[in-house]
Amino acid sequence: MRRFLAGILPIIFALIMGLTSCARETPTEEGQGQWRLQWEAIPQDSLTLGDPFHIRLSGALPAGSRLLASPFESVPAPFALRKGSAPKERNLGDSLTYYSQSVELAAFEPGHHRLGPLPVAYLLGADSLLLWSDTLAISIARVINDSQQVADLRDIKPPLPMKRSRLLWIVMGGVLLLAAAAAYYLLRRRRGQMGTLARPALPPLEEFDLGLVKLQADRFPEKGEWGLYTLRLSWLVRRYMERRYQKPILEMTTAEIRRWTRQEAFDLKLGNRLLNWLGVGDQIKFAGAVPTLAECGNLMNEGREIVHRIHESTLSDAESDGLKGDGAASAAGKEG
Repeated sequence: MRRFLAGILPIIFALIMGLTSCARETPTEEGQGQWRLQWEAIPQDSLTLGDPFHIRLSGALPAGSRLLASPFESVPAPFALRKGSAPKERNLGDSLTYYSQSVELAAFEPGHHRLGPLPVAYLLGADSLLLWSDTLAISIARVINDSQQVADLRDIKPPLPMKRSRLLWIVMGGVLLLAAAAAYYLLRRRRGQMGTLARPALPPLEEFDLGLVKLQADRFPEKGEWGLYTLRLSWLVRRYMERRYQKPILEMTTAEIRRWTRQEAFDLKLGNRLLNWLGVGDQIKFAGAVPTLAECGNLMNEGREIVHRIHESTLSDAESDGLKGDGAASAAGKEG
């Protein structure tokens, strides 16, 4: 009887653990917007400084949406990202898409910490949206327990005597020199093969929307850093216009931008709207005006709408130019 129980109990325990883990891993439609941080098979009470531990972030988004960036792109202190995998997605019918991502972290400060909330930025249609995960409590113990007597140099045993040989150091130096020369040769060879191949940049509008999501996640107005908030917001708008029109708008002042809009036959109503927006930003950056949180949000919404209007106007101009070109070509064909 004892042998029978000893053989059957581990199997029953494994089945129960497997069922509970499956139940925890399966999301439902009610979990939309609830992103959870969970441990991955690691004891919570045995972590010390520098020990790696695994965390999983999971949640659901509406179908048809996609993540703009990894939530672990900027891990807050005192945690450091060691390695991680790309987010995995799984469709849950026609309404939800389930995402999960596992990473390996380490902490370099003892004490009781909280990881999160982490920003979950995603794109749904033409809108950039932001969710926040929950938090996870993590305790990091010291290598030497506080209840014990603190060790000092007298507790350390002297090192064992070791013979020193000049030949050994010469050989090691030669090996390191050869390795450095080989690495330098391979690097030069790889650069020569790659040439000027560079990573393709995001389209201007998508880069702008992603910059707004990151700026919103930094929460500068809540910290009282209105000047930095307005400076980065103005930089995003100017960066979009510089890439769209191929002009050094980042280096222009507001007065120079006013002259440029008049010379380029810029849409008068849209140009005045842009200049008024830049003027409000200059009052905050240079005149020391203190906006409210609502005014900061309105400033971001107005900048987003101006950029999208500029994008729509440039697209319509390109389509009209294409129609003119097609009409001229057809007319030339008829004359021929």
